[in-house]
Amino acid sequence: MAFAQSTVDATSGEATAMLEWTLTDGNVAATDVTGDVVVQQVGADGRGIGPEHHVTFRHQPDSWFKANAVSGTPQSAVYRYDFPVPRYAATPTATWAVVKVTAKDDQGTALTVGRSRLNGPHTSVTATELVDGTGPGYESFYLKSQSRFRYLDGNPVAYQYSFTALDEESGFHRARLTVGGPGGATVTGDVETNTLSWGLIECGPDGFETSPGAVYCNLPVTFPADTPEGTWTPSRLRLADNAGNTAVAKDLPAAAAVHLTRNSVLSAAGFSIPATFDTSAGGVSVPLTLKPEGVQGGIASVTVETADPYACSATTVDAPAVASDGTVTVPVWAPGLNDHCTVTGIALLDGAGHAAAYGSAFGGPALALESHRVTAPTP
Repeated sequence: MAFAQSTVDATSGEATAMLEWTLTDGNVAATDVTGDVVVQQVGADGRGIGPEHHVTFRHQPDSWFKANAVSGTPQSAVYRYDFPVPRYAATPTATWAVVKVTAKDDQGTALTVGRSRLNGPHTSVTATELVDGTGPGYESFYLKSQSRFRYLDGNPVAYQYSFTALDEESGFHRARLTVGGPGGATVTGDVETNTLSWGLIECGPDGFETSPGAVYCNLPVTFPADTPEGTWTPSRLRLADNAGNTAVAKDLPAAAAVHLTRNSVLSAAGFSIPATFDTSAGGVSVPLTLKPEGVQGGIASVTVETADPYACSATTVDAPAVASDGTVTVPVWAPGLNDHCTVTGIALLDGAGHAAAYGSAFGGPALALESHRVTAPTP
C-alpha cells in the first residue's frame, strides 16, 4: 500500500493524493471482496487528529463504494483511489496516513490491519495546508419535538437536542453536550459527522449538511433509569472541528431545560372533564379540573396535551387561579371539528421548580379523560 507522492500542496482545496494497494486472498472460492481503508490526519506521536476518512472498496464494480478493483481477481487485485486532501489543518503542514484496513470476502474470510503494521514509508503523505486556528460555533440550539416534561417510570429516558454547527474552514467534526441536574448530577451525549460514500455529511439522526460550513445536528442524550428527578438544563456544549480545534459554549438557552419527575414532591389528583361538549354554536372551552398537592411557591403552570388538535387543542396556562377548594381549572379549546376530545397528558410546575406529569404524552400511564361532542339535532 502506498501513496503515489510523498508531499502535496492542498491550499487550493483541489489537491488529491493517489493511493494504491494490492489485496490478496488465499480463499480460491471467493468471488468478491469488500473493505474499508481508513485515512486520518496524524500528529508527530502517531495519534489521530480529527475525523477518520473511510475509503470503502469492492472488487466488483459498484458505485456505492469509493474504489473498485482496477485489475486482477478476488485472489489478487489492485485498487486505486484519489484521496481528496483536506484544505485546512491546525498547522501549516499536516500528515495524512492510512491508519487501518479491513476486508472480507463473500466466503466469510476477514482481515483487519492496524496502524502498527501500516506504518511504512509510503503509507502517509505530507500536505501544505491553510491554517484553521479557531474552533467551531453554533446557532439555533433547542430541544427537538419533545415535551419538556417526562415521568420517570423506571426506564431510561431519551431526548434529542438540535443545533447548527458552523465552521467555514476545516468543517465541523463532533460535539459533546453536558446536561446538569439536581445536586450537581450530569449526563452527557455525543454526536459526530459522518461523510457517506456519495458525499452527504450526516450529523446524528436525520442531521445533515445544510450549506458549506454549516451542519444541522441532532444530538441524543439518554437519562439513566435512576436519574434524579428535577430540572435538567443543558450547561455545556463542546465543539470540535476537523482540524482539531475546540470551542466551548455555556450560554445555552434555558428553554431547552427538561423536567423529569416521579411525582414524589408535587402531585395532582381528581382529574375530571365533562362527558360532553356542544359546539353547535361554534368552538367552546372544555373545562379540565384537577387538584394539585404538595405545591411550593404556587402553581407556575399547567400544560395539557391532547390526542387530536382538531377535536381539542393542547394548551399551557401560566399561574392558573386556584379555587377555594384547592382545585385548578384549565380551559381546553374545542373547535368542534372532530367528535372526541381526549386528554393524553397533564403536567404541573410549581414556583419551587418541582414538576408532576401524568398521561402517555409524558411517559406515564394513560389517562381516562375523554369528552364527546353532542350531536346536533339538525344538519
